[in-house]
Amino acid sequence: MEYTMGTASRRSAVVRGRSWAAVVMATSLLLLGWTPSVRAAGGTGLTLQLTQRWNLVGSAGTWAPYAVTVHNDGPSTFSGEVRLVPDASFNGPYAADSFPPYRGAVHVAPGGQSTVLMYTQEPQGSYHAELRDEQGALITRATATTTNHANAAVAVLSGLSGADQRISAPLASLTRLSIAVSGFPSAAAFPADAAHLSGLNGLVLDDFDTGSLSAPQLRAIQDFVALGGALIEVGGPSWQRTLQPLPADLLAFQPGGMSAASLSTLAELSGVTSSASVQVMTGGVSTWARTAMASADGQPLLVEGAYGAGRVVAVTFDPMAAPLDTDLPLAAASWSQAVSRGLSGARGGSALFKRAFNFAPGGISGSGPGSWATLPGQLEQAFNDVPGSSPPYGLLVALLIGYILLVSLLSYAALRFAGRRGLFWVTVPVLAFLFSAGGYLVGFGARAQDYQVVQVQVQRLGPGGVVETVSFDGVLSPRRGDVRVRVPSSALVSTFIPYFGPSLSGGRDTVITAGPSPEVRFSNVPVWDMRPVQTLSVTHPFGTLAGPGQPIEAQLRLSQGRIRGQIVNHTSLTVRDVRLLSMAGAQASLVPSLRPGATAEIDVSLAPGSGGPVGKGATIVIGGPPGSTGDARQALLMLAASQAAGHQGELALVGLTDPTDTILVEGRRPLSSGRAAVVEPVTLRSTDTATAVPAARLVSAYADAGGTSQLDVYELEAPQSLSVHAGLTWSLAGPPAAISVEVYDWVSGTWRPVPGGSLVGAPSPAFALTPGERGSGLVRVRVHEGQPGQASITLSDLP
Repeated sequence: MEYTMGTASRRSAVVRGRSWAAVVMATSLLLLGWTPSVRAAGGTGLTLQLTQRWNLVGSAGTWAPYAVTVHNDGPSTFSGEVRLVPDASFNGPYAADSFPPYRGAVHVAPGGQSTVLMYTQEPQGSYHAELRDEQGALITRATATTTNHANAAVAVLSGLSGADQRISAPLASLTRLSIAVSGFPSAAAFPADAAHLSGLNGLVLDDFDTGSLSAPQLRAIQDFVALGGALIEVGGPSWQRTLQPLPADLLAFQPGGMSAASLSTLAELSGVTSSASVQVMTGGVSTWARTAMASADGQPLLVEGAYGAGRVVAVTFDPMAAPLDTDLPLAAASWSQAVSRGLSGARGGSALFKRAFNFAPGGISGSGPGSWATLPGQLEQAFNDVPGSSPPYGLLVALLIGYILLVSLLSYAALRFAGRRGLFWVTVPVLAFLFSAGGYLVGFGARAQDYQVVQVQVQRLGPGGVVETVSFDGVLSPRRGDVRVRVPSSALVSTFIPYFGPSLSGGRDTVITAGPSPEVRFSNVPVWDMRPVQTLSVTHPFGTLAGPGQPIEAQLRLSQGRIRGQIVNHTSLTVRDVRLLSMAGAQASLVPSLRPGATAEIDVSLAPGSGGPVGKGATIVIGGPPGSTGDARQALLMLAASQAAGHQGELALVGLTDPTDTILVEGRRPLSSGRAAVVEPVTLRSTDTATAVPAARLVSAYADAGGTSQLDVYELEAPQSLSVHAGLTWSLAGPPAAISVEVYDWVSGTWRPVPGGSLVGAPSPAFALTPGERGSGLVRVRVHEGQPGQASITLSDLP
């Protein structure tokens, strides 16, 4: 068996004498570094295994699932519990007791096994697993040995054996994409709620009986994409059973038959020479999608389109079918282009929190449910001035002033007038007691005798009325003792809230019970001492009100510094202070209030923010440093925007609304006070300035000659209104390594060098594009660089 890879002008290499299985095994184990963690308990026949579900170490502050598996090789049934416990040593800004332990009951018959999935807010450290019997005695423990700090996670649903390894092997061998790949063993293992896909950024369907999934599971796929996930639909000979059962809204390509087509154009984009012909689906491209890669005779090979914040990529052939099953270079090129387009095209939250803690660099960073991590300063500021349950401030001030006057001037004057100044020593303690008791009664009277919650909430909206709700709650108890908090069965829960400064002690004396009825138990809580709870849930609260599009429909354009168009509210929410925001701080106040069913015509100016013009990419906190008494409303809106506009040039529609109930305290709804914001990603219909155009996205990555650099391809989607007024600009985000940049001419089929400097962070001069290089609003750029994402490519306005 032989694998051949090469470029048209630079290399030719042959890998001989290895079977596909050997390549897969060597690449998966050596490059991905994944091995299961199994610990045996001597004499009991019990073994414990801990794995990170998506085969990667989660990013700090994001949701990550762990699978804890108990194997019972003993003679009797085991009943007990597994625990997920944060390690005592952390290399980060938070103490170990900021993160809670989790527990789940297990019952394992002789010769069987049981797995408990636990979703945690990932610390800047690690968790380990413990197995305990019914009396709480420790039997054994295990650690997860995964060391894969990838930028994104992709999971595979396939009927083919080892499909996840057959994707990860060529990617790890011939690209520098920082992607972790895992697999679902069966349809039954796929979750029925998109919240339980948290931490996953992409999903591949390849030669899989999608009809075996239930309606809730199919809905989970649709919600996953709507909220920023990438879906890669693989066709080829098995397209009928893989694609036909999918919701129609997710079919980027409408297949109708099969034909043969050459992959020479796809191979050429990665610098590979190949004349291989494959079986491809024939049919039509959906109205909301476009052909991203076609064969020389025009047959679509890759089709892509946006669905909500997510991206759908249809591959009309199967990279795991013949002849690509024995052609490692061409398989790598195929998977690289499909995965890169999907992940880089999805709209996710800001990656600054992840980058701040030195995770792996790369040209793509994942999005999807549960992948957003808030910056601590923004969250602290958003909590400023949140309506709370404290006593009336004016009344307490009046009591204090009255106490001082009575104790000093008035009491002395009255006793002197009565000729009883000697009683002054009696009146002072009596007045102190009375005012202390009064202050105590005012304080507790204002708080009442019920549990109370102060909250900040972000509700991200998606097509079909799906809502991803992230809620940060502070629970206050009117009495000392244990407090039990329950969340909906499909919700994820943690007691970690990313605050800098004094710890909120979310993990101290706390345990979370995983399972059908998740519960948080706080022990020995002092009176009115706040305990934090964070939840994530995915729901459909609008029912039939929500149509197939975005719940708040925005048809906007930017012209001469003004935002024009209209927005329509298809939800049951009244949204206040509706704004358009970029993470650089540029904003436009669209409408003061938008009622359910209302339409608003928009013609407002776009004001630059203190962080710079639209598209310069830096996140800011409006209103002052963390802990200040700045504009908490603006901080909450920026906090919400960071969940949907995480990259340069992206915009988010945000507004204020009423928070929803997400927790029960001691079995009943607590008194709640707080603020909530809604957010959607927005794409402008047209713009006349390059600063409102997102940066280039990675669409292909392949190892260059000798493996010392990458041959990466990027694309920018430039509106037609901008095509004659913009030039190409690039800069280095890291140390140079054989950097060269070229732009593609769609008419002549040639590449032209783009000049620029080699200093890190120094942008090149704006490079005027020819009509052929502008194509039909699509600019394609090829870069030789050390790793994907090393070169930052943008459009800039020409003088």
